[in-house]
This record gives sequence, C-alpha cells and structure tokens, in this order.
Amino acid sequence: SSGINAESQSVLFSFLESSDGPSVETQAHMARLGGRALAALPADKRAKIITNLSELLLKESNSILNANTLDLEAAKDTLSAHNIARLRLTKDKLKTLSDGLRLIAQSAHSTTDQVLRRMQIAPDMILQLKTVPIGVLLVIFESRPDALPQVAALSIASGNGLLLKGGKEAWHTNNTLFNLVTRALEEYCPPTAIQLINTREEVQLCCLRYAMYLGCAWVR
Repeated sequence: SSGINAESQSVLFSFLESSDGPSVETQAHMARLGGRALAALPADKRAKIITNLSELLLKESNSILNANTLDLEAAKDTLSAHNIARLRLTKDKLKTLSDGLRLIAQSAHSTTDQVLRRMQIAPDMILQLKTVPIGVLLVIFESRPDALPQVAALSIASGNGLLLKGGKEAWHTNNTLFNLVTRALEEYCPPTAIQLINTREEVQLCCLRYAMYLGCAWVR
C-alpha cells in the first residue's frame, strides 16, 4: 500500500492571510508609523485623546451595550457563568471604566521622557537613563472587552503603537469599542496607530513573520 514516509518528506508550514481588509503586515506597519506620530505628540494632547475616549464610553454607552448583548446571546450556551460575567458590560462598568481612563490620562504627563538616573562619567559626558516609548505593542486578551479601552489608553499615554487581539466571544463589543478608540485618536494623530486583529493565525504571523515591527508582546 502507498503511504507517506515521514523520514523522506519535508513539511512546509504556511500562513494564510485574510483577504478581508488590510493584511496583518500592513496593520503592523501602520501601527508603527502611527505610533511614531503618537510618540511625537506632547503629553497634553495624548492626555486629551484618552479623555475624549473616556467621554465616548459614556456618550456611546447604548451602542456598546447593544453590541455586548449580541455577544452575550451568542455565548450563553458555550461560556461558563464566570466567563459570561467577564464578558458582560453594564452602565456601572462603563462608568468605572471611564473614570479609570481619566486617571490614565493624568499619567500621560509622567510616562515618557522622564529621567530615572543621571550619572557623570567624564568631565564632558553625562549618561542618562530615560523612559521612552517601546514602539509597537502586541496585546492579547481574552473575552474581557473592558480590557480594550484600558490597554489602548495605556498605549496612548506611553506613546506606543498597538495591535490588539481580543477573544472571539466579544467580537461585536470589541469592534464597537475599537471604533471609539479610532474616533478619539483621529483629532490628533493617525488613528491607524492602534489596530485590531481578529484571528490566532494573524497573531502567529505577527510573532513569527513580522516580529521586526513589534517592540513587545503581552498576554493579558
């Protein structure tokens, strides 16, 4: 009988990119360019972006909760009660989230360009240790949609581009929140500084093929 001899065969692994929307390489490249523009903004403008986002969370609360209802309905037979609770958003949660973003906005003034240590190593030479943006962050979080604006605000405050990957169970909520992040950004810098990626395959592509765009990857 015929078969495959594992010892004499080579296996080629390939990644298929989505044909819908920009490729993940394009998203990573745009996040890097947008992140540079974000890093160049003065702290007060980065703080204003985050404040605008905190206000949008309250102004658009009905749209957010409607999207969240779609996710909850789709997940009711597949997620545990604990995970449903993490997925669920309420008016009170959005208010708490908005208040938290205002605190992050205040931190934008002390996040980057801070001298942590200063040492004179020669008569005409001073060595400084300063806080600077990393570049592009890849942050993966599970079905907790409240994490999306939190992580976005931290990225904005620190002047970093961002690639976000949320749980598929929160697809509608994440996309609604991401659109608000885009609206908050566009007044002061390219909204492409923050990108939403949707599949595990795209995460693999980022980490294995396009890692040169990334400064740090973090699983929340």
